[in-house]
Amino acid sequence: MDKIHLKRKAKLLKAQKLLIKISIMAIIGIILGIFYIAVISKSNKELINTTLSNFFNEISKNNINYTSAFINSILSYTLSGLFIWILGISIIGIPIILIFLFFKSFILGFSISSLIYFYKLKGIIAAIIYIIPIILSLLVFIILSFFSIRYSKKLVKVIFYKQDYTFKNLTKKYFKILIISETCLIICSIIETFLIPTLLKLL
Repeated sequence: MDKIHLKRKAKLLKAQKLLIKISIMAIIGIILGIFYIAVISKSNKELINTTLSNFFNEISKNNINYTSAFINSILSYTLSGLFIWILGISIIGIPIILIFLFFKSFILGFSISSLIYFYKLKGIIAAIIYIIPIILSLLVFIILSFFSIRYSKKLVKVIFYKQDYTFKNLTKKYFKILIISETCLIICSIIETFLIPTLLKLL
């Protein structure tokens, strides 16, 4: 009984360490994204400023094509989630998962710093509103990355080391993770398309 308890404790500790490592990498990506605005050229800053201005003008004039925006958002989020999930099956996908997660974190940091840099106090409020679905989706990507890396490692042990894992149950659980993740990402798309523009319009 003690051996089973110790084995479970060791597995839990291992899982916690992996989740912490993934989270730290995501935090580093956010921090680097925040500071990136300081090192880009003046022409790039002007381009970002123009893009943001056009974005807020479209919102204020209510010129948003919600159907098109929702389709683009839902495809972006769900395909990203599916991409991470498939990489977990590919065995060699772990480094790509980490790079992809870092990129998503970097975008979040850069979005925050860009809004604050160009819009000051209003930018802080806009950033808080704007990043709500991005933060939610990033949390989903972090959890999905965690399960994808774990699945990939277990798959290696099953194929190459013949360790005793019930492959069918393992895959069934992993598929459930995909369904839950994609559902959460669809909710993020709904928030991003329909709720965020309404809140930003108040600014």
